Amino acid sequence: MPKLEPTSAIIENILTRVPEGFIRYDMLCQRVALQRDMVATLVSNNVGQDGDWWYDPMRLTQDELRDKITWAKPIFPEMKAGGVFTDATIAERKEARQVRIEQLGNAAQRIMIELDQTQGYCRFGDLSRDENDETVLNTLVEGKELGLHEGLLYDPLRLSNRTIKQVATQEKLAPVKEAVTNFLTNLPGQVAQETELVEKFGAYALDALLSFNVLKPLQIMNTDHQATTWLRLASADPTTAQKFASESVTTAWETLLERCGTKTRPGVKDGKSVRLQVLARTYTVGSAAQRIGVRQITLERAIDEDRIEAFEDPEGKLRL
Repeated sequence: MPKLEPTSAIIENILTRVPEGFIRYDMLCQRVALQRDMVATLVSNNVGQDGDWWYDPMRLTQDELRDKITWAKPIFPEMKAGGVFTDATIAERKEARQVRIEQLGNAAQRIMIELDQTQGYCRFGDLSRDENDETVLNTLVEGKELGLHEGLLYDPLRLSNRTIKQVATQEKLAPVKEAVTNFLTNLPGQVAQETELVEKFGAYALDALLSFNVLKPLQIMNTDHQATTWLRLASADPTTAQKFASESVTTAWETLLERCGTKTRPGVKDGKSVRLQVLARTYTVGSAAQRIGVRQITLERAIDEDRIEAFEDPEGKLRL
């Protein structure tokens, strides 16, 4: 589908059909032939712009926009070739829905008023006071006046299906988010090595927290230009976190070197950096098993049973 000619009117028509009332610049660019130098000419009383975000100022203030972009995920309204939209504007759809709500009676009107006091969603049970309310709610969901996703009741004229799915995921992550946040908050720099956090909270949880910008990654280079990944809270000062992580990596290798003694592995030259000196004096589990002629699983079992001492290096590798 050819991209649309960028005009203030076409952007207004798009924004007035987005339930959340805003959309990101790069999403607009998928359908509209926008250029950065056009921005000033496209903003109007009905088209607001804040950084990479375009919004409907008739429905959102700038402060409301900045809050909403942290948790809502709008989608582009359905459109046919030539810029013909398949749905009416949100305002028109709300007006038509209100007629249907009034026809359903007082309970339906009260439910909509209470839902209007929320961010656009709540638990189904929060609005169901008795059997009649439950019946009315089911009627509203069946008629698509309201949406329901994993127990979350939502207004589809305020939130898209993509947003409510994101909300549901964030609710599921709330306990681990709190645990990770509390853990990092009590650490210097609010940062920890990724391997430590994976062991403690699991890779899936960390990936999700990274996708929701709760965590930010740091790549820490050692003196041998080897990178290790650290994770900090998104709210932490990046400079402080970087400084602490770098110092921690150096200190950790120095501490290990003291444990390794002075004897290097046969045929291995000593390294110039602390890290290489540790590597020259130790074996990975695999290389140690090969060296002494046993299966790796046998050696791992002996380590697990504390019959052989091993330690984890700053890169997360087990060494002997």
